[in-house]
This record gives sequence, C-alpha cells and structure tokens, in this order.
Amino acid sequence: MTPLHPRVISLRDARLIDVLGSQTRVRLGAEDTGGAFALFEVNDIEGVGVPRHTHTHEDETFHVISGVVQLKVGEDEFMAGPDTTVFGPRGVPHSWIVEHGPAKMLIHTAPAALEQMFDELGELPMPPDIAKVAGICARYGITIETSIG
Repeated sequence: MTPLHPRVISLRDARLIDVLGSQTRVRLGAEDTGGAFALFEVNDIEGVGVPRHTHTHEDETFHVISGVVQLKVGEDEFMAGPDTTVFGPRGVPHSWIVEHGPAKMLIHTAPAALEQMFDELGELPMPPDIAKVAGICARYGITIETSIG
C-alpha cells in the first residue's frame, strides 16, 4: 500500500469537470485518500440537478454551503440551505436539484472512485443521451432514473 501524505488543494488546483451541466471540482480523489473517500465541490445555478439514482458501492454525504438544494433520499425530502448536511447511504435512491441558487455544496463519497465516472460523463455532448448516461453509470454500480429532483 502506498503511504498517504497530507494534501492541500486550493480552488485553483482542484480539477473542474462539467458533469452533465453540473460544475464539479475534484477536491480530493482516490489517489489522494488511498481510495477511502472522495470530496467534490459543486457550484450550480437554479434548476441544475442530478436525477434519481442508486449507488451500490458508495455512501454519499451532501453539505450545502450556499443556496437551497432540494435533496430526496429514499422517501424523505429535504430543503437543504446553508450549513445543512444530508447523508445518503448506498442502496437508497436519491436525487438533488438547486431550488434557489447559485448553490455551492461539498459532496463526500466513500469509498472513492466516482471521479472517473464524472470524467466519462463530462465528455458527453449536451443535452446528453440518457441511455449513454445510464450505461456509463451502470459500469460504476449506479442505477440511474430519468427524472431530476
């Protein structure tokens, strides 16, 4: 196992990926944490979100810094404003959409690995073909539905 070292990632150093219209910065990836977790910063405008999907490998935690984000986790719905944290365990369908923006949130996934999926999704032309999106996500153990929010 490769030893881990302290990391400092400035905004300038964080890799930006446009993931289906969602502006996502990789703050810490698998290579930084030995695969234990990844940390992403998302900055989006009103109406941008992620369709309902289910992870088989990762737990996901959302921390809203600014704006208001509607998060649906399972049957629960949360209007998450600044300083709100919502946990989405693996195996539970969830989605989010920016209700009042711009919004900024940190998304923590454990274990890491989704940054490779984000890279693939970021290469798709907009608007994306949902079948291609679903196929990419499936390779990473994620089942995606078609509706946002």
